Amino acid sequence: GNEITFGNLMSTMKACQNVEDSNFSSKLSGKLKYDMHDDKLLLIQGDIVVMTFVRPGTLSGSWELEEFIGKDKSAKSLDDRFPNQKPTLTFQNNEVFGNDGCNNLTGGYVAIGNSLTVKNVATTRMACQGVDSSAFGERLNNVNKYEIKDGKLILFANNVKTMVFKKK
Repeated sequence: GNEITFGNLMSTMKACQNVEDSNFSSKLSGKLKYDMHDDKLLLIQGDIVVMTFVRPGTLSGSWELEEFIGKDKSAKSLDDRFPNQKPTLTFQNNEVFGNDGCNNLTGGYVAIGNSLTVKNVATTRMACQGVDSSAFGERLNNVNKYEIKDGKLILFANNVKTMVFKKK
């Protein structure tokens, strides 16, 4: 059936306050049953769920801008800032590509946990009147964290929400 066996686990033995690593590692010993349910991994000992791990949302795929929090704190709507088309991003195999509401863009990204770094972004250089592409580019280049919540991709710079995308 659905069983997993854990051998001897190693630890760095770093002293961390309020962390019960011995309790954590004691649960991961010997043979346990497991079940996958609603993007959760349940580890079961006897009939008791001893640990639950949640699969993080994935960046992979295409996203369309739904909310833009401008530094200018103006009342400009998304349509005011991006009148021609809404910016899109596609994350695939550590590459990001899409458009900034005017110009195509391409670059790389690194996502570890919920940290996100977008790097080496290049764009075409078309002139589009009334498009806030420079603000979008600045926001994208300063992203350092992401969250996927209720099917939305939320991007942050220094713990401040800057952009929200919906899955395309």
